[in-house]
Amino acid sequence: MLVTALAILASPVTDIIISFDLEWTGGSHSGAVIAAANVLALLLLGGAAAVASETAASDEEEEDVSHAQTTPRATSEDSAIAAAVDALMTSKDLYKDVDLNLGRIARRLGLPARQVSSAVNRVHGSSVSQYVNGRRIDEARRLLAATDEPITRIMLDAGFLSKSNFNREFRRITGLSPKAWRRKYRPPKGTMPAISLPGKGK
Repeated sequence: MLVTALAILASPVTDIIISFDLEWTGGSHSGAVIAAANVLALLLLGGAAAVASETAASDEEEEDVSHAQTTPRATSEDSAIAAAVDALMTSKDLYKDVDLNLGRIARRLGLPARQVSSAVNRVHGSSVSQYVNGRRIDEARRLLAATDEPITRIMLDAGFLSKSNFNREFRRITGLSPKAWRRKYRPPKGTMPAISLPGKGK
């Protein structure tokens, strides 16, 4: 807000400079002054927007983490919200969206982000990000067992964008790397993959 206010205040300052330029030089520098002022204003507003975006994302993550640190008893309302989140994930495969976050889930449900975060935390015992990653790992394990797709392709299809994050979450939930898991649980060729996957994440 402060940077935006400064950008707005720069407008009358620019007018004053142009007035002096018109009086002293007949306006020979007015074009350059206007161009410089516009560039400066755009830079200030762009910087303000970037800072605001980072702050909002940081606040959302902190809120999600703070709810994950405490797990009070789930209420019937929490169970209903968690069930709605489950249904949303199942019907829309929403977890495959690499940009999915708490805010987007809450908007889809028409509920406050804090309420959704609390419900998922109390019912599933995890943060929203951990819950979503659990869904993604479930899909990755299904694809690892049922297809010959490269692991990188499976990572992307499951909703992960970062290989390091995928490997870390996969190991956190299954205790194995994706390659080791496929080697251990991939059924022999010609047989049907098991319906129930071992070590199913939340």
